[in-house]
Amino acid sequence: MQSTINSPYAGYINPKIFGEPDIRRLLIFDTTLRDGEQTPGAAQGPLEKAHLSKFIEAMGVDAMEVSFAISDPNEIDATHKVIDALNQHEDTPSSGRDILIYSLARALPADVDAAWEAVQSARLPGIHTFVSTSDEHRMAKFPGKKPEDLKYMMAESAARAAEKFLKAGKYGMVEVSAEDAMRTPIDLLIEIYNHVMVAIRPYVGRVGFTFNIPDTVGVVVHPRIYADYIMELKKNVPGIEHLLMSAHIHNDHGLAVASSLASIEEGVRQFECTVNGIGERAGNTSLEQVAMNIAHDSRGLYGVKTGIHTRKIFPASVEVAGFTGFHPGRTQPVVGSNTRSHEAGIHQAGQIKGLKLGNAHVYEGVTGDEIGAGGSKFPLGRRSGINALEYHLNLLGYGLQKTPTGAWNQDESARVYDKFVGFAKDQRTVTHRELKILMGEEGFHTEVKLPIEYVDHSYIKAQHRDDPIKISVALRVDEGPVTEYVGQGMGQIEAIVDAMKQAVGMDMVLKTYSQHNRNTIGAEGIQSFARTEILLQDVSGRYIWGEGYDRDIVRSAARAFANAINLDKLVIMYEARQQIK
Repeated sequence: MQSTINSPYAGYINPKIFGEPDIRRLLIFDTTLRDGEQTPGAAQGPLEKAHLSKFIEAMGVDAMEVSFAISDPNEIDATHKVIDALNQHEDTPSSGRDILIYSLARALPADVDAAWEAVQSARLPGIHTFVSTSDEHRMAKFPGKKPEDLKYMMAESAARAAEKFLKAGKYGMVEVSAEDAMRTPIDLLIEIYNHVMVAIRPYVGRVGFTFNIPDTVGVVVHPRIYADYIMELKKNVPGIEHLLMSAHIHNDHGLAVASSLASIEEGVRQFECTVNGIGERAGNTSLEQVAMNIAHDSRGLYGVKTGIHTRKIFPASVEVAGFTGFHPGRTQPVVGSNTRSHEAGIHQAGQIKGLKLGNAHVYEGVTGDEIGAGGSKFPLGRRSGINALEYHLNLLGYGLQKTPTGAWNQDESARVYDKFVGFAKDQRTVTHRELKILMGEEGFHTEVKLPIEYVDHSYIKAQHRDDPIKISVALRVDEGPVTEYVGQGMGQIEAIVDAMKQAVGMDMVLKTYSQHNRNTIGAEGIQSFARTEILLQDVSGRYIWGEGYDRDIVRSAARAFANAINLDKLVIMYEARQQIK
């Protein structure tokens, strides 16, 4: 067998050779490419899985479940491509270590054989075998089997998987899961794991073993219920203390993260998670939420640490969203765009003042810089206060009169703010263009010009049906004359973005965009607007965010792009002016 393993799993495989495992280390088992991919509509091919694996590995996860090998011939190919991609991926904070690569297998010989074929070339391979143990699952999936039959299936598949490693002379991990464990009577679960323990005893010390306790259907309604199951297994399965125990919890009741964290007290040292919490139904335990809860545990209540590089969380989130089509909700913890966005006046004031003092946590539990997403955002709306208005006026170069203490002149600021509030009450979000119009009406002037203004667009008829879409976009750059730019792409949004990139001379990639309707009630009744949220990335890797509204979905996207570019360039220009001063 290979003599060294650069992995926190080494101690669980053979403590005599590699030393006792670090029980303060919480291992992160990522299953985005397997369980996450089972989200209806999120399927990825081999090349997509290989691409995403590099971003997931860069976060510092300890294990990656890549495939359900027997379910599709492409799954074995995908696993091989992931292994090759990670072997060549040497420029991340996580490079130079052995990441555990798993394939899933039912407790059937053919499944175990297929899983081994998928992972055998990995530096550190793993086979994850499972069988359903609850009455609900057994009667639906194995109508002819008795509860006690299940223990033989689990034990035989675990031993078969272990034999694969020994015959190949490789170290690896075998994970054993009782599917739907939380609806399985605890006495039956104890009996099953005891039987498996007897079957794997000859292999312990030469192969690593994990006992996973899945809440497959997310039925736990209190975190203590899950922790109590773990406690009972520890009490009644002799030898389990020498193995790794793992939590795999679905989020049907919204308690996946809480229940996972509760299990730490009972000795669980591996969490099975997905990026953005994607997965069957309501999803899996969210990797980013677990990582940030542990990272922010300043009181040491959990007593564990992870190997996650938190600044790599947002890049992974963006890539997973882009390649699965499942985008985090705006209010989703950690990675949702609203977690770094402030519109209420009191919050804007506190956050802006905090940033001046170097403290981004005034109104942000998780800051954008911590997860690699960039800084705070202060959209202008009818709830905005005078501090946010001043922030955006400064970006636009308006020098309002100030008192010797640096505060705004009360009469002047009150007049401008009252005008702004009257303007904003009918707007969802006030743009920089609209703010300049307002200030012009009040007699203020600035030398700062808006980088780009979307005016209109028209379609250019294609010669052939399969030709790229071409759109002529009327734009005003640096407040100059309206100029036509022709963009092309396989879709309308691609073509619009292409034209606007030409106009501003910026090389950037459209990472994600999402569109939803937003309703309002007016004289004509309920009216629906398209709201587009867009995320761009420039050549330096910075993320540029914007949103736009319009009755037309393409115009909405164009306005979102223009608003994103304007805010980004105005911030850069403002920072340059400050350096000159």
